[in-house]
Amino acid sequence: MPAQTQSIADLTSTLRATSGDVPSPLVGASTTVVGHVLYLFAGRLASSRRMTNDLYILDLQTFVWKKHIPAENAPAPRPRYFHSANAYKNKIYYFGGMGYSRESSEDLGVLSDLSVLDLETLTWSIPDISPSLFSPRPRYAHLSSVSGNKLVVIGGQDMTNMYIAELNVFDFDEMSWVLSRPFQKHCGAYRSIVVSDQYTTNIPMYGREGEMLPTSPGSPKGSIYSGRSMDGHPDPGSPIASRQPSIQSNGSGPSPAAQPLRTKHTSRGSVYRLSYSLQQSAYSPNPIYIYSNYNFTDVKRELQIIFPNSTPSYKVDDHSEGMTGSALPPGLRFPNGYILGHHLILSGTFLVPELQVFSLWALNLTNLMWTRIDTGSSLSTGSWNRGILYGASAKFLVLGHQDRNLYEDYGHRQVNFDHITIFDLEAFGIYQPPVATTSTLAQDMGLSMLNEPGLADLEILTGDGQSIPVNSAVLCARWPWFRQLLQKNGMLMDQDKPADQSLPKTTAILSPKHHTLSFPETQAIVIAFLQYIYTDSLMTSQQLQPTVLAHLLRLSDMYELPRLKELASHALHQMLNMGTAAFIYEAAALSNQPGLQVRALRTMLYSRKLAKNGQTVDDSISLHQQSRTPPIASPSSIPSSPNNSLPFRSRTASITGAASQHRGFSTMGSGPSQFPPATPTSLSPSGSSSFKPLQTFNPGKSQRSESVSGMSTKSGDSGEKSKGTFTPVIQKFGGFAFTK
Repeated sequence: MPAQTQSIADLTSTLRATSGDVPSPLVGASTTVVGHVLYLFAGRLASSRRMTNDLYILDLQTFVWKKHIPAENAPAPRPRYFHSANAYKNKIYYFGGMGYSRESSEDLGVLSDLSVLDLETLTWSIPDISPSLFSPRPRYAHLSSVSGNKLVVIGGQDMTNMYIAELNVFDFDEMSWVLSRPFQKHCGAYRSIVVSDQYTTNIPMYGREGEMLPTSPGSPKGSIYSGRSMDGHPDPGSPIASRQPSIQSNGSGPSPAAQPLRTKHTSRGSVYRLSYSLQQSAYSPNPIYIYSNYNFTDVKRELQIIFPNSTPSYKVDDHSEGMTGSALPPGLRFPNGYILGHHLILSGTFLVPELQVFSLWALNLTNLMWTRIDTGSSLSTGSWNRGILYGASAKFLVLGHQDRNLYEDYGHRQVNFDHITIFDLEAFGIYQPPVATTSTLAQDMGLSMLNEPGLADLEILTGDGQSIPVNSAVLCARWPWFRQLLQKNGMLMDQDKPADQSLPKTTAILSPKHHTLSFPETQAIVIAFLQYIYTDSLMTSQQLQPTVLAHLLRLSDMYELPRLKELASHALHQMLNMGTAAFIYEAAALSNQPGLQVRALRTMLYSRKLAKNGQTVDDSISLHQQSRTPPIASPSSIPSSPNNSLPFRSRTASITGAASQHRGFSTMGSGPSQFPPATPTSLSPSGSSSFKPLQTFNPGKSQRSESVSGMSTKSGDSGEKSKGTFTPVIQKFGGFAFTK
């Protein structure tokens, strides 16, 4: 590839230099991200080999380092390195590591103490923990993760560098060690990761008897939405879809994962349920994933999963044989792991005589399929040493130094902090689905309120001459722009929130005398917008049409509604395929959604690649429908508890150019696409080939329609410029820059 050619993968990364109190290169320091802040603690100085207990704080929005000086009455813990650090409820818990012995500052020893950093006050404390039979042995280079209200510590090495075959559990509520059990696998920071997600994502799961989903907040036990019967057991007849595509790789694997839309059948028709996230609780801890690679000349890979909810003894299930993919991760040294959405993200240093590079991979937890995240040329030069998930913005950060040598720095085991390369994971379809804010019951009640004219005190006049009765109190509570408009016109007195005199001029005309608001959009768009206002969700067939979603995305940008923008972007991700790619690309560009835009661009390039190879979209769909694969877990490997299920679902993947086979399984996936192949101008909910204009809808009544799912492309055209012409098909958005 010519030096001047830029890969599309380069559009997903940004290089930033850090400033301020930049830490010196360190060995074995811990990095923990909470919100928009990175906390760097302890480590051994690479230059002098002296261990430290310094705390550095990096603002991830300004990339400025600041060294924290602890209070005299609350000194920092003893210097150490290769310890563990885990965040829980606005605190970081540091355990173990190797440090100086109590007898001499020159002699080394392994530690077993637990120290706590309060992130609100930035003060240190050492909790008084009573010794017990469950207390862990001193160790360093161990692994740890938080699941529910428990800290799980696994493996590590003792002072003689022997692996410790032990798993220990610490209860944050009781502030005591509550479990110790053997763990026969050799796990340590050099070769392994342990991760658990802080969220529960409602992707359908395989259960012992059928599909299962976590229920939404407040939803009744046994609701059809939860996929359980009234006695709490899985409901084999649940209509919730279980198909799930997988993430794209560097030009050879299936496409990025897009959550399928879930459908709830009601008496009023079809109500869709987008996948969502829930904060895990102490009563519903998430699975713990343990991934190891070793024997780097002939790499061995292992995956164990612990289900704390169904196995209080923290029994370990082995799923090593279930991992697949058109390519598998090489042996990565000092790996780091995180979970975002339904992907496990793995990063680490790959060293062979002919190549030294920092590598990123993703494991789709719905089907245990590995794919490589294409980093383009971003990490091809320099020394990149540590991967960190910045979950608040769906970014992955790689710490290092762009002018140093990776091989030399790895020889010293040092990590540099002078530069950061930022990768937009959303461009690969990896992101956290929106958090559920209301129960399904509340959403249904919202639709019912919108459909009840007796509760209305205001009418919205649409651009096509229709009238929709609404309740102004609901609009005030959920739509800040409307609230400020009423204040400015003297229709709402609120001493706590004065009117904003800087409201943009609009073509929306408020008529206090006639109690009307003229809104220059079609009835279909206004109804979809009001359904969001009343439910805080996108859940109806009216809302989840591509053209409507594009308008909602632009309205969210105009009225500064971040929740609506997140939901609309999430829905467009899910229906992204080769037929909708050009349409979604332009909608994302107009709404400043770069992750969705780049992902749509990659899909268009893949569509062009299929055309060059003489394969049509319909051919790929046909192959996709014919290729069916069995579940990746045998019944014997599935937990028997009805309240827990495997964290991966039916093995599926989106369409690819050829059926890549691995271990007898096809990566083509199973089942047809839930979204019909069509050009963007011919999309309709029923999948017909001719365009049908949006109908007039009853605002509180949903229309029955097929659910849709995302199919998109792999990032295979690295550096290849598209010669085809994509005709913009998105409609011009009228009335978004309102002027009065």
